[in-house]
Amino acid sequence: MRYLGKLALHAVLLIGLLCGLGATLAGLVGDLHWVLELFSHFKVQLAVGSAILLVIAMASRSASGAALASALLLVNLYPVWPYLSDPFDGAEAAQSPSLKAMTFNLHHGNADLDAVEAFLDSEKPGFALLTELPPDARTWLKRLRKGYPHQAVDRVASPFDVVLISRHPLRGVRFDRRIAAQLPVLSARVCPNTAAGRKGCVTVVGLHAANPLGASPLRDKQIRLAAGKAQRAPAGAVVLLGDLNTSPWSPIFTEALAVGRLRDSALGFPLSATWFSRNPLFGLPINHVLLGRGMEAVARRVGPDLGSDHLPVIAELRRR
Repeated sequence: MRYLGKLALHAVLLIGLLCGLGATLAGLVGDLHWVLELFSHFKVQLAVGSAILLVIAMASRSASGAALASALLLVNLYPVWPYLSDPFDGAEAAQSPSLKAMTFNLHHGNADLDAVEAFLDSEKPGFALLTELPPDARTWLKRLRKGYPHQAVDRVASPFDVVLISRHPLRGVRFDRRIAAQLPVLSARVCPNTAAGRKGCVTVVGLHAANPLGASPLRDKQIRLAAGKAQRAPAGAVVLLGDLNTSPWSPIFTEALAVGRLRDSALGFPLSATWFSRNPLFGLPINHVLLGRGMEAVARRVGPDLGSDHLPVIAELRRR
């Protein structure tokens, strides 16, 4: 009986190591095909799984298993580590004026619009990017004009249409649909300090990227277009935000940061899934607030469940 238990433990270890190795290698070459890229998003899950396999290997006294599990743990933990090892010192920033940004995917009619409205009232972001609004959202958006009188709305016919609502004046609003008619990239200037003219404005680039399941080439083009707009923002005073349909560990995300000269606002703050978060096995951070070199995050957090399969992301920002 004891022999059978040991044999079963070795079998679990072997199967786990093979699956972990295959998934890790697939993620490392994710730029070759969208199916392979899917594995790049699960670094946290693979790191946790590798740690469990390491414990099993040590319990079964498998030196080779422990070595492989350790290697898998290091490979998967390495890209996640910046999100765990870059603590933000908010002592000075807490004294500085900030501009609060929010992004939220409402998942069509699934979000509770009254709850979303109440959350906006409590958080009072300076501006918010909304996507996947229900077809009758224009009536609801009119209701929001009391708190958000400045709104950039083109249409809400596609799940990938985006709407920008703001407490501050908006200038230079443009919906760029050159990638595809149903895949706009919004750009605008939010101007909290109108007395300062253009110098008081922050460029906002917003999008809901195409679905990565088979449409990753379109998603990548859309993200590249958004990153290019961010790169051209004066003095790096730019915020790129929205549902990017990619995690921080995919090839396109890394490319977007480089092209747009951007930094992930999540660095230094608790890492949390923003999509499918009710299921920790598959939950992923795919809703993002990215910052140009002229912006800095004072605080960042993921909001509560408002009925959507996504969670809102809120970031308090300041000019550098």
